[in-house]
Amino acid sequence: MLSMMALIVLGGTRVVYGAVISRATDLQTFGEVGAMIAVAMLASYVLPAGISSATSRFIPFERGAGDIQRARASYVVLSTVSILAAAGLGLLAAGTVAFLGRPPWQAIEVGLLALVYSLYTTDKAALYAFERVDRYVRIEIATSALAILLTLAVAWSGATAYLLPFIVSYGTFSLLARRAVRGPAAGPRLDPWRRPRRDLLGYSFLAGIGIVAGAGSLQGTQLLAVWFAAPTEVAHFVAAVTLTAPLYFMPRALALALFPFMSESYGAGDVAAVKRHADLATRGLLVCGAVVLVAAEILAPVTLVVFGGAEYVAGASVLRLILLAAYLTIIAVPAINSLSSGPGWQLKTPVGWSVVGCLVGLGLVAVIGGPLGALGVAFSYLVGTAITSAGPLLTAWHRLAMHWTGPVARGIGLVVAGLVVGTLVDRGATDLLGLTIVVAVGLFGTLIAGLALMTDIRALSRALPRRRPTELKVQDQLVPDPSAGKSL
Repeated sequence: MLSMMALIVLGGTRVVYGAVISRATDLQTFGEVGAMIAVAMLASYVLPAGISSATSRFIPFERGAGDIQRARASYVVLSTVSILAAAGLGLLAAGTVAFLGRPPWQAIEVGLLALVYSLYTTDKAALYAFERVDRYVRIEIATSALAILLTLAVAWSGATAYLLPFIVSYGTFSLLARRAVRGPAAGPRLDPWRRPRRDLLGYSFLAGIGIVAGAGSLQGTQLLAVWFAAPTEVAHFVAAVTLTAPLYFMPRALALALFPFMSESYGAGDVAAVKRHADLATRGLLVCGAVVLVAAEILAPVTLVVFGGAEYVAGASVLRLILLAAYLTIIAVPAINSLSSGPGWQLKTPVGWSVVGCLVGLGLVAVIGGPLGALGVAFSYLVGTAITSAGPLLTAWHRLAMHWTGPVARGIGLVVAGLVVGTLVDRGATDLLGLTIVVAVGLFGTLIAGLALMTDIRALSRALPRRRPTELKVQDQLVPDPSAGKSL
């Protein structure tokens, strides 16, 4: 629950930032800000995100196997490489923006954001790997509050340093996080530079490829929207990405605890625990995600009016496609974690499917992006995401002998139905009466979705283990004891 609390705050921060900046700027400027953020995020996915995965994989695995000294040595290697990678990718991101003809100050902003976000990604993983969850929560909440205050200050002053709030908040997070893990990372350890590093670096590179192809494709589609869509449509796409960001934080909270927990279970030889938590987490995400998504899809025009004003309502169809893609991403998170945390190179399965999904999505953009604009880019991202998520989900489903047919069919069926209903009621959402009708339909649709999933909710409730003293540490880190991957 601690992870969920912190990431709800983080998700709220992203939405507040987007709402404030969208109202402080015009549609074209807001689209450009989203594109700059996408460049920085994409750069951070190249290697630091892979290092983050390796940190969550190897340190708990080695601690679970009782090899504390090797775990500490792994942290030194990964932490050092993360700093070098963050610096290099920050320079690369700044150079890319400058090459595209943007002003020097924008290039510096993007480079600094790529640097600090890369460090934020790896340092957050270290906090979980060394079981400093309480410290993580305090640091995340404090730096999120700092980001909101700086966002309000930038908007109020009329300044154009739109990335400054995230640069300062992520940089502060990294400094505090490294201080927090200094204690558990200290002590007797193997010589870090004599420890075989092929497994650490190989895993980091492979995971990085998968994250760039998977989570990075969301950032990449924002850049493609700039190429294929009109400036107003780019703003609609950026708004859709911003508004869906909080949906990723529930599974991300789960993954922050689930991935190191599964790695530690594999290290201790407890495969049954991995299967149990993958099952509960997947069914929980299918049920909770479906109810939330049905409401979000129907209420899309209302949400956009509140977010940026009436001029954003035209992006409701784009928002729905991104929401559906988010649901498909979310439900596959436990399966991906069960494969990525295992011994050997099981990571190849989710990485391979991520690459295939990314290539198909990009290919589809080239065909329909021009004629359909932002809508075509969003649909292409949805198709690519479906492939990326289906492969690992089906693999874990078969490998762990799960019984997911009913929950998957009901969850996806309800979300698709919500998209259709939302599209139909959109036609009347042009005035206050129309928006009121949308709200009424949204509430009714949410109720129907909840009732349709009541059997799954009861089954999930019965399957949850009761809290026992020996499980206190695990329970505090998982959401709720089930025990997610790109974006601002």
